[in-house]
Amino acid sequence: MTGMVKGTFIVLFGVGMLAGPATAAVLQSGHADLGLGYEEGWDLHIHVEHGMVDGLPVIDEEYEPDALIILVPNKLLGGRPAGAAWDPIGNGAAADTWLLSAVQQVGMPFVGIGAEEIAPGGFVNDELTLTLTQVVSPSGAGHFALYTTDGFGQPQFGMSSYEGGITAADAITVPAGGHLHFNYSFTELGLWAITFEASGTHSVDGPTAGSGTYYFHVVPEPATLALLGLGIVLAGRRGKAR
Repeated sequence: MTGMVKGTFIVLFGVGMLAGPATAAVLQSGHADLGLGYEEGWDLHIHVEHGMVDGLPVIDEEYEPDALIILVPNKLLGGRPAGAAWDPIGNGAAADTWLLSAVQQVGMPFVGIGAEEIAPGGFVNDELTLTLTQVVSPSGAGHFALYTTDGFGQPQFGMSSYEGGITAADAITVPAGGHLHFNYSFTELGLWAITFEASGTHSVDGPTAGSGTYYFHVVPEPATLALLGLGIVLAGRRGKAR
């Protein structure tokens, strides 16, 4: 992998004090994907197509999941919408909810799920499954969800840590060679660790699975400036390991 920034950080903002991964940079804006690759085994990573990482422009770099924190600066206007259809977000109507949007917004991370590195024909039916397996929120009581909205603005949830906890049903199908975008919702400020498992039936290797834990930092507005003033202390920086 390229683009691995070495350093140590402690998150001071949020509920309590949380230790983060030992290698971390911060994606502040731009287009990135939770990348799914497979070559004699799974390779889950983050691919930054173009964006700002630690205040510097980055183009076409890959990071290990624990080498890049994804900033979540956008609070959903008006809070969580009313109606039972929105309950899987995990909080009450009008409650504060932070969002990485499925629609690109200037100055914010635009994070998809990409399997472009996996050529069609390598997996049965060209189907890959991405399953939510663990959510660690700042307080231990927050909830994460992944969803789209239909033409009427109603949510279609693919994953949610709410309502009975995480099960095998908290999964989406990603086509080999494909690229998808979803809304990622979070119910509280601070550092989150979200673990996903990628799986499928390989044409040679048979059923196979691999996992990765990704880090998201939910911050108050104004996002990128508040992060530096309120949130992360970085030490032992800086230099990319190629």
